Amino acid sequence: MLLLAIFFICLRPVLSSHVDQPKNTAVCIEKYCYTLFWSTKRFQGANKLCEKLGGHLMTVRSTVAADAISQMMGGGGAAAGTGSPVLWIGLQLPQGCTDPAKRLRGFQWVTGDEQSDYSNWQGNGTTCEPRCVTVLPDQSWQETDCAAKADGFLCEFTFGATCSPVTATPGQTVLYNTTFGIEGGDFLALPPGTRALIPSLGLELLCAGDGRWSREAAGAWDCEVERGGCGHTCQDSRCSCPAGQRLAADGRSCSPPPGPCEPSPCQHMCFPHGGDFLCMCHEGFELEEDGLRCRDIDDCALVPSVCEQGCSNLPGAFRCHCFQGYEEVNGKCEDTDECLEPSFYLQCEHECRNLPGGFECLCDPPYVLDPQRPGRCKLFCNTTECPAKCTQHPPSCECPDGFLIDDADSSNPICVDIDDCDSVTCDFECLNLPGAYECLCPPGQLLQADKTSCRPEGDEGSGATDEPEYSTARMPFTTAAPPVLDSFGLGILLGVIVGMLLMIFLIALIHCLLKKHYAAKRALDYKCHSTEKEVVLQKVTSDCPSNPNHADPSNITIK
Repeated sequence: MLLLAIFFICLRPVLSSHVDQPKNTAVCIEKYCYTLFWSTKRFQGANKLCEKLGGHLMTVRSTVAADAISQMMGGGGAAAGTGSPVLWIGLQLPQGCTDPAKRLRGFQWVTGDEQSDYSNWQGNGTTCEPRCVTVLPDQSWQETDCAAKADGFLCEFTFGATCSPVTATPGQTVLYNTTFGIEGGDFLALPPGTRALIPSLGLELLCAGDGRWSREAAGAWDCEVERGGCGHTCQDSRCSCPAGQRLAADGRSCSPPPGPCEPSPCQHMCFPHGGDFLCMCHEGFELEEDGLRCRDIDDCALVPSVCEQGCSNLPGAFRCHCFQGYEEVNGKCEDTDECLEPSFYLQCEHECRNLPGGFECLCDPPYVLDPQRPGRCKLFCNTTECPAKCTQHPPSCECPDGFLIDDADSSNPICVDIDDCDSVTCDFECLNLPGAYECLCPPGQLLQADKTSCRPEGDEGSGATDEPEYSTARMPFTTAAPPVLDSFGLGILLGVIVGMLLMIFLIALIHCLLKKHYAAKRALDYKCHSTEKEVVLQKVTSDCPSNPNHADPSNITIK
């Protein structure tokens, strides 16, 4: 007994909840369906549940929608235990404060608009806090904290078409099960996807998207229910069609008898023609020889051309496009001035010139375009001598490839051509050119790919060029940078100075020795040729040569 009492005590709240819980209801009017769900939810949670079912919280824009709420609440909303229930509708204050002068007081529907021909506010207060709206049993609207829980919420669903209740023999029970989980037998309209069950006949029908009741199995059902689903007449659970028509594949609808185009023998379009048929193709196609199939017309091959410049053929169509260097402006191809675009302008070192469909780089004299570096400029000289390109800061001079600087005249340095034929070996003959050279081949021979060897015409040997018109080669000869004064090292300069000093010293030494030698000889000659001496301190010897003008030494007296 004690266990039984505990069981009934624990079960009592469950039984009470089951008895007191009101039923969910729905009302459909034309293409709109409104549902009432009894479930305590906050505003956001209620709206998410409506969206999950394919709708949103209800918008009450007219008295028709208000009457639908009254019908749903009267059909189960005032069940025992609910007191004065409040239900969420899809109206909320997005931001700011309420404005009593407006119909919706600044509130918005969950659909993001404020359109409404109806309102039924309770009170006339003003608030600046986040608020949502609930509807009371007397259909009045009440501003409510969005975080509060209401007793239920109203959802709204929209459909392309709805089905009317199933027409059956009076007394037959029809039960409906809607797509949003509401069951019952009293509906003014039902949404697509609703299943109708007639237990006495064991028949289940489905509300189709076109607003008609149907079923998967072909053929008619009981003629007392929706006329068996027949498009014309129903008799003994069989459908029949009027004269000149036949039953379709579903066994219920009627259609005209098949003509010459059923099934269509044409690839594209078929038209009845005097008891036969005629095939036609879609635009951009033409009939093939069999008169049934269609082939694409190459619009780009038409003359005159359908496009101003480029054309791309597509199945049944074509697309025009502009060539590179042009852009489409108002359906026309206009030249693009690449020299105005930094990405192109910066490719030219000196100057950029626009051309139709492109551009070209130019170099200031005495420069030419460098074939190895597009857009870059290099020095060029087409004579054997040309002025060097010199700068003062820092002081340096530059010559074109194949030239060396001749700085004999430092005030006017000249670039002179190098005879490249001195360092290049050609099979036959080498021709020196300004800054380059040319290998020549004798008549009947062609130059090979190495630009120095010759081969007989018609000989497809390894490395031979495929262009017989080229019998010479012009090869540039790259030289090292021309020397300038600043390139001498300090050691070399000091060596030159020391060498010059040594040469000056040797010349001075030789000059001094030669001077002394000739001075002594002149003194001796003076002694030997003199006739009178003032003082003689030593005996004159026979060192002097015989001279008839000299006196006998024995006769010399000292004065």
